[in-house]
Amino acid sequence: MVNDTDALPRELDELIATVVARTRLRRRERTDIARELHTHFRDGLAAGRVPSDLIRDFGDPIASARALRAGSLAKRSRFDRGFHLALTAACWGFGALVAVYAIAVLGLRASPPVISFDATAQYLAKFPVAPEGDQAWPLYKRGLVALADPVPDGGAAPTTGRELTFKNLGPTEGAALPGDPGWEQTRQAIVERQGGIDQIVAGSRKRALGYLPGFSRRLEDADVMHVGARSSGGSTSQQTMFSILLPQLSPIRRAATLVATDSLMAIERGHGQRFVDDVDAMLRLAVHVEEGHLLISQLVGTAIRALAFERVIMAMEWKPDALSDAQLDQLAEVLESIPASAFEADLSGEELGLMDFIQRTYSDDGAGDGYFNAAHGAALLHLMDGVTTGTGGALGDDPAFNTLTAPLQAMAFASRREVTELIATTCRRTEAESRRPLWEQDLGYDDELEQKFHSSGWAKVKWTIPRMLLPALARVAHARQLSKGARDAARMAVAMIHYRRTHGGSWPTTLADLSPASLPKAPVDPYNGAPLRYRLDGGVPFAWSVGKDGRDEAGQPPSSTSGRPARVNSPSDPDWVWFVGGDELARWKPDR
Repeated sequence: MVNDTDALPRELDELIATVVARTRLRRRERTDIARELHTHFRDGLAAGRVPSDLIRDFGDPIASARALRAGSLAKRSRFDRGFHLALTAACWGFGALVAVYAIAVLGLRASPPVISFDATAQYLAKFPVAPEGDQAWPLYKRGLVALADPVPDGGAAPTTGRELTFKNLGPTEGAALPGDPGWEQTRQAIVERQGGIDQIVAGSRKRALGYLPGFSRRLEDADVMHVGARSSGGSTSQQTMFSILLPQLSPIRRAATLVATDSLMAIERGHGQRFVDDVDAMLRLAVHVEEGHLLISQLVGTAIRALAFERVIMAMEWKPDALSDAQLDQLAEVLESIPASAFEADLSGEELGLMDFIQRTYSDDGAGDGYFNAAHGAALLHLMDGVTTGTGGALGDDPAFNTLTAPLQAMAFASRREVTELIATTCRRTEAESRRPLWEQDLGYDDELEQKFHSSGWAKVKWTIPRMLLPALARVAHARQLSKGARDAARMAVAMIHYRRTHGGSWPTTLADLSPASLPKAPVDPYNGAPLRYRLDGGVPFAWSVGKDGRDEAGQPPSSTSGRPARVNSPSDPDWVWFVGGDELARWKPDR
């Protein structure tokens, strides 16, 4: 390091090395200091002094190193000194930041979210309780088993259950129609298994469904579904509410389609009372399936009611004479008795589940706020979302990654208060809009939310959780009021037949003629609140709504090249056809 030819004693060389190292200066500066110290000690030795005296007189090596360092730093330029100070501060700052971040990681890992309420218990409490003899589920199961294809030898063991099949009873989705391929086979199968329909109809008259869902399928239901592995049990507060299984929905939906098929078979054979009982049963099935007030349950209930309303219109257009005057009045009463709540969204169950998710993934400061804790909540978020791609890359599926990035996600994601207020506001808005007629609904808030969530790359990250969890609720509000329009269409169809019977076989000249004798009020278009469109073509009545687009297309459904409807006319078409007298089911059979 020093180009001097005169070597110093070992103890002096060691002292020089110690002092130079403690200066923590740049290499060039350390070289200069080492040379100066070497010269100093060499001169002392030349003066006849011994190494021990030189070391004693030199003093504390640490203090000397500090003094030499200060002197060297003072010789540097102002810019150099400023840069050094800034770099030193940055290093200390970075070290402090790493320390704070590490403490935050450990703190989040050691602070699991607090479960403050048992959402599952609250959800299960929503289900009505009925004594064992007044429960529908046992009768529904017996009916389905009686209607299903026989179990072949060597079928599934009772401990694992089985899925029922109905090969001769019409399509899996929807219900069979007279004239469909296989209709005769379906009709024969229904006749042979009529007891199954009777069980379902009887079950629909029970006070409550009598099925309390849980975290696994029940062994006693192995006769109608696969039951799989049993749950490990434990407190309901230990598992998220959205882990609850709802296996009863599919069998009840299937039961409704079978009853719908039976209803048209009853009309075909002139059994008016059976038709009325079947329609009433479908409407009651919808009530049972909606117990618990989850969104999926209400969507299934809406679909079942649509089946019932369509069968009423089909019957009135096809074979209304199958019903006596008393049966026609009874059918009108069944339709009028549907409560307004059946056409309104109830998101209390859905909101409860979302709040349960929030409490399991967020901290709670006791004042309604907190931050997302990825160290404990990311796994649950992945479970809810199913597939993690499409979340904007905000989350990983590695527990170690989520633990290490938990502080960053806590800062990036919307706070607990922001998310809960957004969920509550959206649910209340949806419920309010579902109570408004279609022509007054303002459903733009779904688009507003999408714009909010995707306004920037940062917004996509911030609103990751509501983006993943909130469905398009505006559609629910629309669907519920649309169902009310379908009920009104069915009720008007019954009124048309009543009017004709009481007016010597003549159809009304205008729909206003239906009120008040055949219908409490003249029907209005659900899409604009104006009188429903109506005309008589060659003595045949034709009633329609202008549809969602609000333009009157004279009630023409989409047609194929054959001139027949390309598909069943529905509320989503340009015009929504409500009633066609003497149509003989033609419009209900799409051109295949």
